[in-house]
Amino acid sequence: MRAFLDRARRRLGNPSIQILLGVVFVVLASLLGITNNAFWDDEANTALFARNLIHQGQLTAWDGRNVVSYLGGYELDENLRNILIPPLQYGLAAAGMLVFGETELGARVPFVVLGAFAIGLLGWGARGYLADRRAAAYPALLMALSAACLLFIPQARYFAASLFFATLILALWGRLAVPGRSSRQFLAGKIALGVAASAGLFYANYYMAPAFVAALAPLLLIDKFRTRPHLVFYGLLCLCSLGLVASLLGDSAVSAKLAAREPLAEPLANYLTLLGWHIKGLSAFEFMPVVLVPLLGLAWLARSAQAMRRECLVAIALLLSVLVYILVIALMTQQPVAKTRVADMRYLVPLFGIIALITAIALRTVWAVSRPLSVALAVLVVSTNALHLSPLTLKFNRDLRCTLCDLAAERWQDRTTGTEGYIRALGRLDAGSSVVVRPWHMAAAAQFYVPALTYCNQLDRRSLATITAADKLPACIIAGTGCAAFAVIGGYPAGPDQPAALAARVTIDGCAYTAQAALAIHWRDKSRPEIPWRVFRPLPESYGQQEGIVTFRRIDEPPARDPAATEIRRPGSP
Repeated sequence: MRAFLDRARRRLGNPSIQILLGVVFVVLASLLGITNNAFWDDEANTALFARNLIHQGQLTAWDGRNVVSYLGGYELDENLRNILIPPLQYGLAAAGMLVFGETELGARVPFVVLGAFAIGLLGWGARGYLADRRAAAYPALLMALSAACLLFIPQARYFAASLFFATLILALWGRLAVPGRSSRQFLAGKIALGVAASAGLFYANYYMAPAFVAALAPLLLIDKFRTRPHLVFYGLLCLCSLGLVASLLGDSAVSAKLAAREPLAEPLANYLTLLGWHIKGLSAFEFMPVVLVPLLGLAWLARSAQAMRRECLVAIALLLSVLVYILVIALMTQQPVAKTRVADMRYLVPLFGIIALITAIALRTVWAVSRPLSVALAVLVVSTNALHLSPLTLKFNRDLRCTLCDLAAERWQDRTTGTEGYIRALGRLDAGSSVVVRPWHMAAAAQFYVPALTYCNQLDRRSLATITAADKLPACIIAGTGCAAFAVIGGYPAGPDQPAALAARVTIDGCAYTAQAALAIHWRDKSRPEIPWRVFRPLPESYGQQEGIVTFRRIDEPPARDPAATEIRRPGSP
């Protein structure tokens, strides 16, 4: 028995085995409950374009009945082809749907695979950043056990793809610094693979590639990263990113779209606000355990930790990389700040590998001073949000909690989200009925799951001046050309006295409607990656009463045409 335990201990102490365990954990944690929740807004957009790609062979928003819309068609050209959103996520989702069906599993699995590969890549490349080869698995394990990272990986969006390519670049950068006699061909292969990864990152998200390449610049301050191969690598990454950006901006259709954007009223104030939110969000969204950052100074204060100085310098350079990335990404993604306080944090997903390296070096520095303290801090990092300071910085959830435990519990249970509630209601309408869904982003999930309805007011002439396919479209799809028979509006009060307390007559997109029924579910209650909107348990009824979903019927439509009313009305409501 002792011999067996000794063999098991030796194997578990092998960094390769530890990295493999991290990869397996991410796969299992991501697949657990992967089909429990319907696609949320942006995921549904991905799934719709992927489905159209499968059936029509191009990234078109038109499926023969409806149009996939974003801001009234801002990302579409006159032929309703998507020209502004990077295509990689749609191709990945389409590949998964071809294999596993046009379902949540099919669209999400490819991103789970890429997220798991990112864990392995970080473990492979960590040797270039850590002095002790035996510690190479620590960053990979920390990233694998990050609740924030696990929230993003299984989403059918660009998150896992951007994490994969960014981590590949980071790993290759580290491997260039690993001592050894690599042949010129092998070295050239690494550099070529890194340049290809920068192109992959660009087509996952146009903003992230130049921002991540810029973020590598502080690493050149470290001697072992200022070698000729690193300089060649970095130069080629810069050229690749600049060339791709130039090719995108050189597209006349894209440049026309960008020129038509309304300028920001106060761009400098907007930029500074975004910077503040991103920096604060590193702790609020549980990206980085910021309490560990000052502990990097132990290498200069504690004699027992002075051997860690070189690694701590690397960690400080990586911290500068995080800052540079935020400076660039906040500049590139500028939009009205009212829309971005939560959503913009998703642009920091490529930093998970860098943050895991910083965290691992900080814990190793503490280990040199006090092993029990280092173990205790590692447990706190993995099991709570205490070291992230999110209870102090996050207005949505101020409680101290084990986010990883909550995430596991949520994925273990299958509960009905707000998205699923209004999808079920729409599913009871007669096929061919016309409906308008607001806010506009709620319409994507409805279109994917209830495609037999006609979704109105999806295109706006202000966003899409000319529409070549206009003669094929149902009249009400273009805003201002017709009224839908029904409306589904999120954000209305939906308590016991609703919808009776609503105005008897309301105007939606210039059309007269009357409230028909109320669905007492919170309209933001959906499967999405940002921690603030994750409740990790069924929402209390009061949430749905404050910001529920109300259905409306056009006044000139007979009440009998609304079979959704009995589905939506709460028991006991008028």
